[in-house]
Amino acid sequence: MISEREIQTWRQKKDEIEIGKRREEKDTLIVENKSMISEREIRSQGILKEKSVKVQMSSTDELQYIKSKSTRYAVAAMDLGTAFSGCAYSQNKKWHIVNVHHWSTGCFISNKVSTAMLLNPDQTFRAFGYDAEQIYSSLVEIDMNDDGKIITKDNSNDYYFFQRFTVLQNLDSKSYIEDITGKKMKAITIFSMLINYFKNELIETMNRSIAIGTISESDVFFVLTVPANCGERAKHFIRKAAKTAEIKANQLSIVFEEEAVASYCQHMHLDNYDATIDKLLKKEKKCMVVDLGADSVKVAVLEFAADGTLKKLYPPTRENCGGISVDEEFEKFMENIGGEGIMKSFAKDHIEDFLMMQREFETKKRESSNKAIKIRIPESFHKTLKKRYNGGMEAALHLSPYRDIVSFFSFKLILPPEVFKTFFNKTIQNVSNLITQNPQKGGVKSIIMVGGLAGSEIIRDSLRERFSDTYVIVTPPEAELAVLKGAVYLGHIPSSKSSQVQCLTYT
Repeated sequence: MISEREIQTWRQKKDEIEIGKRREEKDTLIVENKSMISEREIRSQGILKEKSVKVQMSSTDELQYIKSKSTRYAVAAMDLGTAFSGCAYSQNKKWHIVNVHHWSTGCFISNKVSTAMLLNPDQTFRAFGYDAEQIYSSLVEIDMNDDGKIITKDNSNDYYFFQRFTVLQNLDSKSYIEDITGKKMKAITIFSMLINYFKNELIETMNRSIAIGTISESDVFFVLTVPANCGERAKHFIRKAAKTAEIKANQLSIVFEEEAVASYCQHMHLDNYDATIDKLLKKEKKCMVVDLGADSVKVAVLEFAADGTLKKLYPPTRENCGGISVDEEFEKFMENIGGEGIMKSFAKDHIEDFLMMQREFETKKRESSNKAIKIRIPESFHKTLKKRYNGGMEAALHLSPYRDIVSFFSFKLILPPEVFKTFFNKTIQNVSNLITQNPQKGGVKSIIMVGGLAGSEIIRDSLRERFSDTYVIVTPPEAELAVLKGAVYLGHIPSSKSSQVQCLTYT
């Protein structure tokens, strides 16, 4: 645990800390004659300050020379995603060890939380993430009177429930966002509440984990990410929302997601990960980053300097074919069984079970592509189907196009691989088109896949099958956290991005 005295000492010294500016100029050293020499020999020969003299070192040795340039006690990052969001931090002295905040759903622990916000009828904040989903579910829990009429609890329709709302495209300070019932609120208000929630979660987590109530907002430098395709408008919008959330301008940096990915790939080997991708970046002049997000897939070509640092980011291409597109294909499948509108009826009458089904399907996206997939179907969905089919799911399935290939047993749909893979066909085809039609693909020999959907074995296998003769396709460890962890790295090591990066970083 960190004592209050140590925190106070840190605050007194933080203005004097210019680590890296008075230290070694480079993070890796390779001697020109390629002979290996010890650190002591380097110092004794007085060549440590020579920019042209470098020495090959292990990641442990590298950390002696790569120091955080942040003058704050810690750097914290927020990744505001359409379907899932997350936050993480690392201390100045151990900047390479990123601590990711975790959430519990009651059934499992996750390093991302669903992007859902619940507000009280007076538009004050009530809850976020899984808590918001659970509270809202209890508020709108339905019942039947003796006449079979649906009645809802109290004033549940007066609450505001926002879900999957962080699409930054075309948002500005005058924009409005609708909740699931159609009620509108200003987008800037919603985003400032979201940023404020994560800010408080981060401070609370740091005080609980590394100190005893002694870390304040002034001790933290915050980094927020936005998609590169959203441009200056998104940058201005997020900066204004952060200001409303009382984050000071000198404690804030806004970076593009693709830049954060490059930083993650460059530095993740310092956290005991394999250095293959870092070596790849230093070897290749250009690479392609395929970000498989929730609402969209973004493909960007990155150009690197000789030392592996990011030199240029070309404008990314984008298609609305991410994880939500796969979800929509699954819902179409369910409607082919239960009839048009069955999923909307189910969500309206049994929101809690509908959300549970969404989470169930989310985990199935990452399962093997060569085995049958079992999807748990809530009993309430079975009952909803009985309003249309006397036999419920069994009867509906028997009358559907899938009667001979999909089975239902013990409240589980059992899908053969060839059926489950069809949910991904649209996404795979669109991603393939983005790769082959990218105007900057010349000279690119490698593809780095990141984002939540990069964990899908079906997508990884399909893209490797299509492009293995043209590109080396790699997926970094914790690909779904590449943006988040990379943003933390950038808060510590801003020098890892070149001043020549075009339209990339906003500080």
